[in-house]
Amino acid sequence: MLSLAKTLSKILIIGIILFSFGDAPRIFALEEEKIKELKKKSETIQDQLEKEKAQVEDIRREEDNVLDTLRETDQSIEQTRKRASASKSELDRLDKKIAENSEEIKTLTKKIESSEEEAEHRVSALYKLYKLGKLNILASSGSLNEFFQRKKALESISAYDEKLLKDLNRQKRDLEKTVKKLNVRKEEKLALKKTYDNHVREMKDKRADREKILDSIRKKKSLVLASVQSLENSAKELDAKIEVLYQESQKRILAKAQADAEKESGSESAPKESKFSRLKGLLKMPTEGKIAAFFGPYRNPEFNVMNFRSGIIIRSPRGAAIRAVYDGDVLYSAWFKDYGNMVIIDHGDHYYTVYAHLEDVHKAKGDRVETGDVIGTVGDSGSVTGPGLHFEVRHHGKPIDPIKWLKKG
Repeated sequence: MLSLAKTLSKILIIGIILFSFGDAPRIFALEEEKIKELKKKSETIQDQLEKEKAQVEDIRREEDNVLDTLRETDQSIEQTRKRASASKSELDRLDKKIAENSEEIKTLTKKIESSEEEAEHRVSALYKLYKLGKLNILASSGSLNEFFQRKKALESISAYDEKLLKDLNRQKRDLEKTVKKLNVRKEEKLALKKTYDNHVREMKDKRADREKILDSIRKKKSLVLASVQSLENSAKELDAKIEVLYQESQKRILAKAQADAEKESGSESAPKESKFSRLKGLLKMPTEGKIAAFFGPYRNPEFNVMNFRSGIIIRSPRGAAIRAVYDGDVLYSAWFKDYGNMVIIDHGDHYYTVYAHLEDVHKAKGDRVETGDVIGTVGDSGSVTGPGLHFEVRHHGKPIDPIKWLKKG
């Protein structure tokens, strides 16, 4: 725009000079036409610039929309997965109850069969007894003492038979109730199985939608770069989040130390020293699999741009167990933008390990974990590269190379 203004000024000066000569009106008209053409060209360029700016803004909005849709889909999958998991747990519980009811029915059926068999023998015995007649049995007693003994024996037989029949009827009622319970639970199971299947189908459809979104991201350079940039921004947000979590944990530790000190009549309570710093090169892999991506700066081969990875990616099948690499306290256990389901463990002395893209999370914030405890399973929540574990080691909130901390081989 500045060069255009200079050009217009020069033309104007030339026009004024030429105006003093005889052909001035004609020359001035020509120059005026040139000025109009230049102005028109300037307006065209300006319009083009505005259009290109609008296109850039549209692309940026598209990038944001696609990434937001991916995050929403991830969270929707996670919610559906939790519902499916709850349905599966309820199905397992019902299966257990159905098995218990079935076993109870078998036991009751055997008891009833045994009681019925005994009842048949008793009916036969009673028939013979009553055929002789109670009065005849009592009247044939040799003495008064024998009379009362026979009377007592007949009463005992009668009471036993009465109890036998009552027990048999009770067992039959119990069997009927148990069969009803079993049928109700079978109906519940059918309904629940339908719900579970719907959740699984819904999750499958959402995963298919997610794959379509990922395909669109992979096919467009701008979207891939936006995804990488978003992850790098999230890594910075994670730095800040860890600092906040650390400050919160320090307040809790200080409050506990003060409370302990008061209990011990003013004796000092020193914070427990962490041994994590001595474990460089000795930690076991947090999950089985191969390292697919390493820590640090790397060049994207497709787009020839430099990026930075704050951890390593361990490629592992969905559902594989993820274990704590060392003792510590769970500082964070929730969803985090671009990291999906994430667990952060505080190992003391400002050392932390981060486990991201989890499918299932087995530990909650505040839980104490020991080396080797299963804290979750491998998934692809928040990931654009498929199932795997994003693993970080951090000191004072800043990422450091995890490879240097893991045992070789």
